[in-house]
Amino acid sequence: MKVDVYATIKDVEKEKIRHADAVVIDVLRMTSTVTNALSNGAGKIRLIGDESKARKLSERENCLLGGERGGKKLDGFDFGNSPLEYTKQKVSGKAIVMTTTNGARAAEAACGAKSVRLCSFLNVYSVSERLKDSEHVAVLCAGTHDLFSLDDCLCAGALCSYLKADEENDLAIAMRLLFETHKGDLTGALERTKHYRYLKSIGFYEDLAFCLAMNTHEKVPVMEEDGWFV
Repeated sequence: MKVDVYATIKDVEKEKIRHADAVVIDVLRMTSTVTNALSNGAGKIRLIGDESKARKLSERENCLLGGERGGKKLDGFDFGNSPLEYTKQKVSGKAIVMTTTNGARAAEAACGAKSVRLCSFLNVYSVSERLKDSEHVAVLCAGTHDLFSLDDCLCAGALCSYLKADEENDLAIAMRLLFETHKGDLTGALERTKHYRYLKSIGFYEDLAFCLAMNTHEKVPVMEEDGWFV
């Protein structure tokens, strides 16, 4: 198995991932939120980077609408991007369109790969189990505004630690070693990072604790041919 980790969306070259099994990571918070929503019975979720397109698709498909800009719920949306909002009572059997600042764009960047899955600390072991027979895994970290984000890359390191690939690019090696050093205290490793501090400052401390819990979920969101995750 070969594993390539990309630190941001802008680092991804479509041709290089066309035959790979792609894994999208946006720990804080999109991939954590989608994983929790589907675990709580949501029927399917579509990720759209552009807000206006998301609104139009939601109207056309008569779906619930979730998402954020700057970490905050958008006007007129049913949900923001907090995984704790997506309870069984609210999402069971529902189709949801989501748009987020970074993660939805990363999911779109992965389109065209052999397969696309969503990964977070919540389900990283389950994701690794689904990929154990893969020849090439391309890990797309969403980053924050096209910049390196330690939370995403540290989760990529966790995935690499489980996969034990024969070949890794340098970032995969670096993040795997970093994860193995800090896996006992992910909060301590991330609490000084910019995105962590920002989400805490706007009131999402409970989200942070939720999203940094390891292997609490078995669900692995997978993109179907029509672009919806199930």
